[in-house]
Amino acid sequence: MIPTIKTSEFVKRQTKTSEFSYYDGKWEDVEKMVTLYFNESTPEFCRRLGYREGVYLVSVPPKGFYSSLIELNDSIVFETIYEARRPGEKPYKKNIAYGIKQPANYVDVVLYAKHVLEEDETDRASLTGADYEIVSVNARTMKEEAPMTPQTMARNQLANDPVLGKGGTKANYTGDEFAKSIMFWNTHSLIRERGLQ
Repeated sequence: MIPTIKTSEFVKRQTKTSEFSYYDGKWEDVEKMVTLYFNESTPEFCRRLGYREGVYLVSVPPKGFYSSLIELNDSIVFETIYEARRPGEKPYKKNIAYGIKQPANYVDVVLYAKHVLEEDETDRASLTGADYEIVSVNARTMKEEAPMTPQTMARNQLANDPVLGKGGTKANYTGDEFAKSIMFWNTHSLIRERGLQ
């Protein structure tokens, strides 16, 4: 049975002008790609379980996708900003690097099942009702997968905390998973392109 897959409002922040990877085309085309490869089992394009039950990563062909993930060097310029991911969430501090996004070589589209999305009470009004929603496009040039940022992991781990928990879906990570994330993101960053606001 083929599930219904729709684009979440959350992932639509991933544009050329953001610090995120993006697709240079229509979201409907990404939905079609993910639906096509959802049940594939080839080594190159397939679906695999994400960080918890109800979260999947679907590998799709990289054409048209651009990566904002770079390895740091001493020429990278940073800016620190304080902003929320979306309305209704608390702002947080983040460092933005500037550079040029590159055509991707590998792309994983992150899907959340309907019941996982419904756990976050702050965003229920924007849900599409589909079996799965696309919540992130993880495009990269290198073969190695990037771990979630430590901030994202902390937001998920504290999702049930009445004060700190807005904007995450419950998960539990090990100390090693947090440590590996911190080490990776100490030498890598997402970038924005200057002049594209």
